[in-house]
Amino acid sequence: MKRLLLICCFTLPTLAIAQDGWHSIFDGKTLAGWDGDPKFWTVDDGALTGTTTKENPTQGNTFARWTGGEPGDFELKLKYKIVGGNSGIQYRSFKLPKGKDRWRMGGYQADIDSGDTYSGILYGEQFRGILANRGLITTLGEDGKPTTVGTLGDSKAIQARIKKEDWNEYHIIAKANVFKHFINGVQTSECTDNDSDTRRATGLLGLQLHAGPPMKVQFKDIMIQQAGSKTTTKAGKPAAKGKKATAEAKPKKKAAPALASEAKDFTVQITPNGGFVLRSEPLDADAMKEALAALAQANPEATIRIQAGKAASKEHAKAVRTAAKEAGVQLRARNNKRKQ
Repeated sequence: MKRLLLICCFTLPTLAIAQDGWHSIFDGKTLAGWDGDPKFWTVDDGALTGTTTKENPTQGNTFARWTGGEPGDFELKLKYKIVGGNSGIQYRSFKLPKGKDRWRMGGYQADIDSGDTYSGILYGEQFRGILANRGLITTLGEDGKPTTVGTLGDSKAIQARIKKEDWNEYHIIAKANVFKHFINGVQTSECTDNDSDTRRATGLLGLQLHAGPPMKVQFKDIMIQQAGSKTTTKAGKPAAKGKKATAEAKPKKKAAPALASEAKDFTVQITPNGGFVLRSEPLDADAMKEALAALAQANPEATIRIQAGKAASKEHAKAVRTAAKEAGVQLRARNNKRKQ
């Protein structure tokens, strides 16, 4: 039987792992792993929150981007709540070279609306406009224009299943050139993109905060299951073919940590194959215990290997081992000398 492999740049305060391959990409406590304008994006009540006010409006649409890679074939599930305005979930997207800020994005968007029209549609942000309205199945021709080929239900009936100013669950499935959206278990739209010159096979994930009247949108329980993706190196460049890219925080120029809770850049790996990288804040012993318990639940027979970052000193590595010991992990010595 194949064993699950999970590689984490462990900095997450909490980590949710499911046996079916779903992984949490938001820790519910910090913005670790997400990059957005701090004037608008915060963590509030365990949710990644975007807010605009009359006193603090956004100049143009702005986004919080996930920094963990560029998913290809994937499924994404999250819960959202919106009060006023418009939002959306960007996927297979790209950074816009021009805009009001450096967080502008374009690409496929699973739309979110505080009104009654757009929630659940497939919209192309700076990317061909509306691609599938709610309740419709469409195909895009080589010209990028949508043609309706089927229906999923009445748009108003689907809207009636979406809760106002309350939590809803969004589910996105992107496989090859077919995109499906679901809200609260009801399929809202489907599109097959046959525009071979424009369609995208991989790209960035992001959350939208729309320009306009004051609004607030929140996201939580953000989970992803990936089949194909493009990971990035520390410099943000694509990883070389055949090589595994990891995201490691750059070590600060200071003395080695005296406390286990200060240990950084350590990795927990379940062997023998596969991989998933998360970027976040350092773990203390209690958080590490919680994360390791989740790994053990995913595969009780797995071997767990703990190692310090590449730039770690002996004192640093010792602090990492101490943190693991405090978390109740049984340690086994291993000779891991590097080649000179």
